[in-house]
Amino acid sequence: MSLGPHPRLEHLFTATVDVGSRRYEGSSPEGDRYAVDILGGTVGGRHLNGVVLPGGTDQQVWQTPFRRRLCATYAIQLDDGIVLQICNRVMVDDLPTGPGYRRSALTIEAPSESSHGWLNNRIIIGSFESLRPAQDVVRIHAYLVT
Repeated sequence: MSLGPHPRLEHLFTATVDVGSRRYEGSSPEGDRYAVDILGGTVGGRHLNGVVLPGGTDQQVWQTPFRRRLCATYAIQLDDGIVLQICNRVMVDDLPTGPGYRRSALTIEAPSESSHGWLNNRIIIGSFESLRPAQDVVRIHAYLVT
């Protein structure tokens, strides 16, 4: 049985996102809940360039001091004026004894009739890095699975 061609990753964009302070929003059975406002930022890549619009939110559940789940929703306005809606689900496992794990699955919703409508039907994965405490910035690297 042939497995077909192996998937490859193609860099889609890197977003540098300005974020607000973390707010505590209570406990849940899954852990302590926090929210972080998305204040703006920039997006650059081979296919997508533009700005992160203010008004998004990163909802976080801290399961332990080292392990958390994030669900960020925000909008990107591209240089051509098209607005994309982004849903980025991130798993963070900052192991105290070694390298951490920060990976995500992104869903991009584009206007179907736009030149970016093809993004509605693609698998996109990513990595995530925080520049805190030096800067209130996170960086998201998004990759198209081809």
